[in-house]
Amino acid sequence: MERHLITQHLIVLILTLCLIFSTSVGNSGGTDDMGKKLLVDINSKGKRIEVKVGDEIRIELKGVGSTGYEWHFDILDNNFFEITTKDKKTSAGQGDVVGLSYVAIWKLRAKTPGSSTIKMSYYRVWEGKDKAIDQFEIHIDVTS
Repeated sequence: MERHLITQHLIVLILTLCLIFSTSVGNSGGTDDMGKKLLVDINSKGKRIEVKVGDEIRIELKGVGSTGYEWHFDILDNNFFEITTKDKKTSAGQGDVVGLSYVAIWKLRAKTPGSSTIKMSYYRVWEGKDKAIDQFEIHIDVTS
């Protein structure tokens, strides 16, 4: 009798954990009440993507700390996109850690229908955009 009761409790626990896990995995699938979430990185360079008004575009670009190089927007039409978050993460966590590579992260929200381009350059501020060592550009069609 006691063994049967333990078995029942284990089954309920396992089913509960499965339900919790499947719910949390399902919610991280790229959509929420605000819209779709789209990740773009250096592999998206030169591509055309389509999003809807309210969708989030997450741009992730790698850099190397303590070199002075940073990613800068050359073209970002504020009529189409709103920067909602800017962050930098290293392998050690968030923030700046001297000498470590990092990923610069921007979250943008698509605001209005139309077509636009986002262009960025990787350069040292004191050297200027003409001395950029890398560039990133994507073309975005925003639909309603």
